Amino acid sequence: MLNSKLFTYIEALFAVIVWGASFIATKIALQEISPLSIVWLRFLMGVIILGVAVFLRGQFALPEKREWGYFALLGFLGITFHQSLQSNGLQTSEAGTTAWIVATTPVFMALLGWLLLKEGLGWVKTFGILLASAGVLIVVSKGNFGSISIGKFGAPGDILILRGTYEVYL
Repeated sequence: MLNSKLFTYIEALFAVIVWGASFIATKIALQEISPLSIVWLRFLMGVIILGVAVFLRGQFALPEKREWGYFALLGFLGITFHQSLQSNGLQTSEAGTTAWIVATTPVFMALLGWLLLKEGLGWVKTFGILLASAGVLIVVSKGNFGSISIGKFGAPGDILILRGTYEVYL
């Protein structure tokens, strides 16, 4: 049997590969089916894969009735709303640009933690936030920062991707 630490790394690598490939797969699928169909197919695949994993681990448990509204809201924001904006955005946005925008989620989480939870940032985290933000601006503007200042921010889909990535957390 594989060393458990090695297996953990393999699982993490697999997750990153699947996540990264999802942008390309969505872009290709959009040539044949609607963005709404993609959202439903992704949801169905997730239910099946996670359902099997939960069943095999013997971890299935229904949430308490008082939590159903909370989970419904999370499902709407994290799945329906986010995936709808992302799928629609990918109609005009590039898969690589979309991946870079979505990859900035940890930056946004750090900023929310600092603003709402009074978590410390320090100079290393602050530098990382600035560097990641500059990187996304470079990718989206294709190196032309002047285009951002005059309101020409990448493809129209880039705005949807940004909204879908960050409004979920607000």
